[in-house]
Amino acid sequence: MASNFSSRGFYRSTPRYSRSGRVSTGNDNNSPTEPVTTHGGHDSSPLVDRPATEVSNEMIYRSIMNLNRTVQGLVEANKRQEEALEHVEGVMGGLTEEVRHLRERLEEDVDVPAAKRQKRSNSALLSEMVRRLHNSDDNEKKYDGEAGLNSTHNETVTSFLLNELKTTSEYPESVIRSACVSYYETIRRRHVRNRPENTEKTARQKEENRLRSRRGRLLEKRGGVIRTEEEMELWTGVSADLMSDEEAIEVDGVSMWLVKPPSFRSPALSDLCNTLQTRLDADPKFRASHKARRKEEGAVSTRQPPTQYDPEKATRHLTTTCTP
Repeated sequence: MASNFSSRGFYRSTPRYSRSGRVSTGNDNNSPTEPVTTHGGHDSSPLVDRPATEVSNEMIYRSIMNLNRTVQGLVEANKRQEEALEHVEGVMGGLTEEVRHLRERLEEDVDVPAAKRQKRSNSALLSEMVRRLHNSDDNEKKYDGEAGLNSTHNETVTSFLLNELKTTSEYPESVIRSACVSYYETIRRRHVRNRPENTEKTARQKEENRLRSRRGRLLEKRGGVIRTEEEMELWTGVSADLMSDEEAIEVDGVSMWLVKPPSFRSPALSDLCNTLQTRLDADPKFRASHKARRKEEGAVSTRQPPTQYDPEKATRHLTTTCTP
């Protein structure tokens, strides 16, 4: 039987892929390209594979540059987050200082006669009212921290606040005046801290506030990973002053904390702190949200030991030379 097979026709009808990825039958150079299908309606191109995409040196170079820009962006974003965190720590340190000042005032109030303490019993709300009224945008009368309380300008401000609060609150005039004086003292302290001659002292105070804030957070974190009763017994009564100072440094372009443990902390408490810190560092979430910590030989905190401490706990928490 004669065969109807034509090699010429077979090769002419075999689909070919162009550079654009479209299929051409090769019958007509001007004919539109369309996929070749079998009787079942599916693509019939098992004998032809798509050509592999060519990767040029230029494409590799562009990919490396894009990756480098991405990494640089992440590094800059991380630095901005660290700067924002330091700013927040400074603010928190300032608030801590204000709380300390208020505590001192409360301790002073212990010796104040009962009648005068009664006048100050509801002063927290009144102090907030004074602050809001003084700092409102509609109020043009502001205390001048440079001038004294009895200056003409500041007396005018006090009279304005006094008259406004007398009509909107039920506090006695003497209590309102006392709250106004307290707020002026706050503005005065802020003004004194911002003087050029106090720049170094203010910067040192801010750094101390940051370190104090970090020690407080470190105490809280470590207390959350205590496991045994023995550890809890030793940890009970530990204050933030017994935690290490963490100073920001940069090593080989990597930001981390330089750890400076207090020299007056007992060896037993230091061992417990190291154990608790190891547990924290083993947590991937903790590592992802905290800088690495670096210890250097001989690096210790220059802080002085606490002057007041529970004698019973001092034998466990402090060195023998620093026990009160």
